[in-house]
Amino acid sequence: MSIGIYAMGGGYGHIARTCALAQSLLKANAKLRLHLYLPKRAKDWVSTFALQAKYGPSSPAGYA
Repeated sequence: MSIGIYAMGGGYGHIARTCALAQSLLKANAKLRLHLYLPKRAKDWVSTFALQAKYGPSSPAGYA
């Protein structure tokens, strides 16, 4: 099973909660495939939680 989590706007609280949720999901099911989409500023958090993510601009305007 795959799950995608998109957490762009806001502050570091969004990033921290997303990483904690991802880590909990993986502990519950190691076969789960997670796809995290986070702002570039999340790289340190992602590595702290030993996760992988794809990074984009912090604002949806960057996707226009």
